[in-house]
Amino acid sequence: MKRTVLFLLAVFCAVVVSAQGTSCDSATLFCMSSNTIYPASTGVTSPAYGAYPNYGCLCTMPNPMYYYLQISSPGNIVVNISSTPAHDVDFICWGPFTSLADVCANGLTGNCNTCYSGCPNNTTDTVFYPSGNIADCSYSVNSTENCHINNALTGELYILLVTNYSDQACNISFSQSNLNIPGAGATLCGYFPIPSVHNGPSCLGDTIRLFADTIAGASYNWFGPDSWTVDIQNPIRLNATPAMSGNYICYVSKDTSMLAIDTTVVAIYPNPTVTVTSDTICVGGIAKLTASGALNYIWGNFMTDNPIMVSPIYTTIYPVCGIDSNNCVGYADAKVYLYSYVPTITQSGIVLISSLLTGNQWMLNGQPIPGAIFQNYTIPLNNVDTLCYSVTNTHYGCSFTSDTICVLPVGILETVNRSLNIYPNPFKDELTVETTSTKEQKLEIFNLIGQTIYTSVMTKKTVVKTGAFAGGVYFIKLSTDKETVVKKFVKE
Repeated sequence: MKRTVLFLLAVFCAVVVSAQGTSCDSATLFCMSSNTIYPASTGVTSPAYGAYPNYGCLCTMPNPMYYYLQISSPGNIVVNISSTPAHDVDFICWGPFTSLADVCANGLTGNCNTCYSGCPNNTTDTVFYPSGNIADCSYSVNSTENCHINNALTGELYILLVTNYSDQACNISFSQSNLNIPGAGATLCGYFPIPSVHNGPSCLGDTIRLFADTIAGASYNWFGPDSWTVDIQNPIRLNATPAMSGNYICYVSKDTSMLAIDTTVVAIYPNPTVTVTSDTICVGGIAKLTASGALNYIWGNFMTDNPIMVSPIYTTIYPVCGIDSNNCVGYADAKVYLYSYVPTITQSGIVLISSLLTGNQWMLNGQPIPGAIFQNYTIPLNNVDTLCYSVTNTHYGCSFTSDTICVLPVGILETVNRSLNIYPNPFKDELTVETTSTKEQKLEIFNLIGQTIYTSVMTKKTVVKTGAFAGGVYFIKLSTDKETVVKKFVKE
């Protein structure tokens, strides 16, 4: 993270600044003071005049030196450039800029395309400039030049390229020739600011932190979007919103002097909207979960792949954090359902009802009943055999089968057989069943809806205790390996 560095140069005598920037990226902040001099560069080859940078009126740029200045008070600025001893100097000035960031790569442009004829000398055409980003330009043979910056605004930055045409050793000095004239602006002097910074990029809801280095005895005033202002060195803004995006300007002053002005641009980015798939699996199955809406993902189980494969042993929620290219974060939850719904059967008369609405297959004695795939199944009538039903339900590839229910359908036909005698009929607490057969027989008693409520094995005669039977109609079925006899009787 960069921080604003503001250096104080206390000038008590003539100051020689020893290092000049021979390229835009190494431009030096210059001071317009008669006792500050800058050695001109020598022995540096002129860059070629091409499409970029646009060197305006300068056809050649021998021994280039790059400087920049910053406006501390609005108005017109006339920069006098002079050489000692007297040698030919020329210049071009680009601006205004709000920040030095990307200026060298993208900002050195203009609307004129050829030196001399296309981009004139400011002494031959005093009203031509500014032209695009070219604020002013001159190539006279004199040892002094005047750079005009009109209607400058506080905080603006300008890049100044000065050439030593004769390639002779000399010193360059700058002064403001319109100083103290009404309408004149002013520039900073003696401070070398690096762009003020913040802790961004910031995301919605973050805390914006702004920084400036310490200068003893200095005062700090920050101004930002949405009419925000504060007078502390390193302020913060809580719960960032889009309205907080924009330029933040820091003014640094001491006593009555402005020391530095700098701007940092804060961007507030939205948090990504993360979406994620859910899945339903059987016991032992594998679910595939896929997140979208961000660049990278961290799942609640610390996996960072996308998609992920999971096999939970019960229904589980998997939280995921999505991180986009601005390091903003969004969240979502995926749910893996473990499908384990075992159907149950209820009976209403001759109708069997599955507890699940769809996915049913009714079974008779363990075999699928063709076409019986709905929630309800009607038991066929006039069947004297015991019918055992179940239902298998299938969803998401998972199949579960209910318990079996065995019923004797309503509407059975009584068998006429004089060898079977049941009494009393109607009965109350007990029922006697007699038969003339000496063979062992299976005795079954069914209620009116076909449920088996009593079974036993008998020969000739047996007494059934019926005190717990509810009042109503019942059927007795006696079965051997050769025949089946059914009789109806009633309990009072």
